[in-house]
Amino acid sequence: MKSSLPRLVYVYYSFSFPQLKIDVHRTAGTFFIAGEETTTSAIVFALLELAKHQSFQDELRTEVHHFAKIKSGSEAGFSYDNMPLLNALTKESLRINTPGAAQERAAIVDTVLPLTNPIHLSTGEVVHSIPIRKGQVVTVAAASYHRNEALWGDDAHEFRPSRWLDGTAFHGRALGPYANLLSFLGGQRVCLGWRFALLEMQVLLFDLVEKFRFTCSEDERHHLRAQFANTLMPVLPDGTRGAPLVVTRC
Repeated sequence: MKSSLPRLVYVYYSFSFPQLKIDVHRTAGTFFIAGEETTTSAIVFALLELAKHQSFQDELRTEVHHFAKIKSGSEAGFSYDNMPLLNALTKESLRINTPGAAQERAAIVDTVLPLTNPIHLSTGEVVHSIPIRKGQVVTVAAASYHRNEALWGDDAHEFRPSRWLDGTAFHGRALGPYANLLSFLGGQRVCLGWRFALLEMQVLLFDLVEKFRFTCSEDERHHLRAQFANTLMPVLPDGTRGAPLVVTRC
């Protein structure tokens, strides 16, 4: 946020081209609003995972209380990025419950998509790349990438924040702007507000865990499922969207 927004303001006031001002105006709106549902979804799923994993929640709360004392004593010596468990929760929640589970992009020119690993077709042919025509829509399956056992290990389908602490998180090539995750995509079209979204998650999870304990019943824990409709959301067995959390003050 520190680097992107000033650039937008500078560009807006430095040039007099009407179309440029319109583009900057739209980008600024995207920066502040587009991440509302995705960030909310990420926080909700993080709280659900804490409710399912009470021992980790207790460890995180101990860390939060420690850093809360530092924060109250001196803001200058406090940083959310220095909290190992909080950031492990943030990364693992974004990985296992990807808010933008699938994204679509259209090719503006004919191109060829190289494959990291070859695909063996039923015909016996081995494919090393995929040709893509101009205008063809490509679906980026971020959720599938985040659960790829070749990249994340045999427990890729499990919520395990410790993977970010013991160096076993990722076994592939560097990708994306944050922790090798595709939650914010990457490249020139990377999510403009990804740093802002992370800060939102850190601040809210810090404050919530400091003041409240989150639990859920055994029945609700096993029947809750995730549904993708633009953004990944928790859904109850009857189709109602929501997170059945029991919240108590610490």
